[in-house]
Amino acid sequence: MSLIVKTAAVGKPISVEEAKRQLFMEGTTDADALITSHIAAAVAHVETALGRALVSRTYTLTLDGFSECIWLKMPPLSSVASIKYDDENGTEQTLAASVYEVGEKFGQSFVKLAPGQSWPDLDSTKSLNRIRIEYTAGYGTAEDVPDDIKHGLFLLVTHYFENRGTVNIGNIVTEIPQSVDALLGPYRAWELV
Repeated sequence: MSLIVKTAAVGKPISVEEAKRQLFMEGTTDADALITSHIAAAVAHVETALGRALVSRTYTLTLDGFSECIWLKMPPLSSVASIKYDDENGTEQTLAASVYEVGEKFGQSFVKLAPGQSWPDLDSTKSLNRIRIEYTAGYGTAEDVPDDIKHGLFLLVTHYFENRGTVNIGNIVTEIPQSVDALLGPYRAWELV
């Protein structure tokens, strides 16, 4: 099984201008490129930690075979565009939407057989990547990303900007209660098997 980004997200959940307001900076500065890279790092960290796509993008999930329930990674799911498979003759086919249902459980999205349907036979001459599911996941645009997640991103960008090294020397450091983990925790997508 592999998950590939087919169409990247357009933009980031927070802008450089918004991050600069968080950092009490005004106008164009020499730090804009650095802040841009901090935003990218914060978004990558949060998406990995949450197992969620923030700004919508299109994915292709490849599978070796059908199962009772196929969990779609990186919720929230917007839509399933297609399910393609290699039939018993090795020809790519598109599965009719009437054969499957799309649902959500425990904050995760899935595809399963519709009642009275069965999965088609697959190409027996190969065992890998016989199914390809293309779907769109994410909250939508930057404006649609929940404010708690955006606030967590602002805290991370501030941390990255103010702490540019890998160690902190000469300071007593304590984590601020109710910070990034508390903001992001409710949005964590737990992997279901």
